[in-house]
Amino acid sequence: MLIFDEFKRMRQQKKAYVEILLNAFEQGVILVDEEWNVLRMNQIALTQIDEMKLGKKIQTKHLKYVTYPIADLGWIILLQDQTKQIELETAKNQLISNVSHELRTPLFHIKSLVETLEDYEHVLTKDEKVYSLQMIQKETDRLTRLVNHVLDLSKLENVVYDLNAVDIRSLIYEAVQAVSKDIKIECEKDLPLVKAHRDLLWQALCNLLANAVKFSYGQIVVRAFVMPNHQVRIEVSDEGIGIDEAYHEAVFERFWRVENQVHTLEGTGLGLSLVKSIINKHQSEIWVNSVLNVGSSFWFDLYDIR
Repeated sequence: MLIFDEFKRMRQQKKAYVEILLNAFEQGVILVDEEWNVLRMNQIALTQIDEMKLGKKIQTKHLKYVTYPIADLGWIILLQDQTKQIELETAKNQLISNVSHELRTPLFHIKSLVETLEDYEHVLTKDEKVYSLQMIQKETDRLTRLVNHVLDLSKLENVVYDLNAVDIRSLIYEAVQAVSKDIKIECEKDLPLVKAHRDLLWQALCNLLANAVKFSYGQIVVRAFVMPNHQVRIEVSDEGIGIDEAYHEAVFERFWRVENQVHTLEGTGLGLSLVKSIINKHQSEIWVNSVLNVGSSFWFDLYDIR
């Protein structure tokens, strides 16, 4: 009886040891015998397999498996979840494709204008030459903005920023002065200092205000006030073309633009995506409420310094 108890205890210890070993892996692990019958699997593998059961609504998963033989036992199967890696690769390829497309248009315009100046220099009037040079400058500025936005987005994804005490009232006034003095400012008195990266927040505010100026034909207002939860809300509202409700989430995607304005208004299609990335760096989200042909409001909340 004692021998049986000892044998049972040793088996339990061995089983516990195997469980600990399997769960120490940071990926799914399955042990099978030589007939491919499952002997053991860790919790990660259980979760991955459970998510793939028929009838369960899940997001697409990309799993890669690698097998290794184990003498006199069977095989060990390692499940590697490559979903994030593939999503990042897809996003990178999409970004490259979009940037290439956006670069092609201004480069084509510049090339055409330069060729026109070269081929018809002797017949063009002074005003026509000046106009061509102004258009070249305009397209060059567009290229510069696009490259700067792409670089800014890349930097945001790879750099950790320190957040410090920022006077949001003075920052709003600075942003308005930089974009348009016609923008109305409504700030509560005695606003607390917010926890932010001053330069990044200034950039986000300028982008939001510039976006409002571009799409508005009425008044633009930027507001700042304290919420009941003590966070400070910053809101930019305009009276403009508005955005269809179906596209409220899409406005923050890279290279997205209002469909009927793609060819009539300047822009890189990265401004609001950059704003979203900056606000996310402040542990917050940005929201939009918009009515077509009425106007739009964008807002986000920041923590005070307490």
